[in-house]
Amino acid sequence: MDTAKLEALERHIAQLIQAFTRVKEDNARLTQHLVQFQQTVDEPQHTLEHWQSAQAELTRLRTVTQALQRERELIREKLEEMLVAIERLEGLSHAPSDSKFNVWRITSTRKCVPSPLARRPCPSTVWPS
Repeated sequence: MDTAKLEALERHIAQLIQAFTRVKEDNARLTQHLVQFQQTVDEPQHTLEHWQSAQAELTRLRTVTQALQRERELIREKLEEMLVAIERLEGLSHAPSDSKFNVWRITSTRKCVPSPLARRPCPSTVWPS
C-alpha cells in the first residue's frame, strides 16, 4: 500500500474516533437529561398518586360520616319518642314516681330541657353538637 492511502485511512480513522467520542459525549449528556426529566415527571406523578389516595380516603370517610349522622339522627328520634312515651306514661300514672323528677325533654333545637320537676340538671353528654 502506498503512503497516501495509509495517510487517508489514518485521517478517516481519526475522524471516526472523533465522531465516536462526540456521539459518546452526546449520549452521556442525553442520559443525564433523561434522568432529570424522569425525576421531573416522577415527582408530580407521586404527588398525584398521593392526592388521589387522599381523595379516595376522604370519599370513604364522607360516606362513613354520613352513615353515622343518619344513625345518630335515628337514635335521637327514637330517644325523643321514648321520652314522650315516658312523659305520657308518667302523666297517666296515679302514683308519684321518683323517675318523674329526673326526666329531660329534647327540644326541636336539640337542647336538653329539664322537666319542671327535675331534681338534676340535664346531663352535658346528652346531645353533642
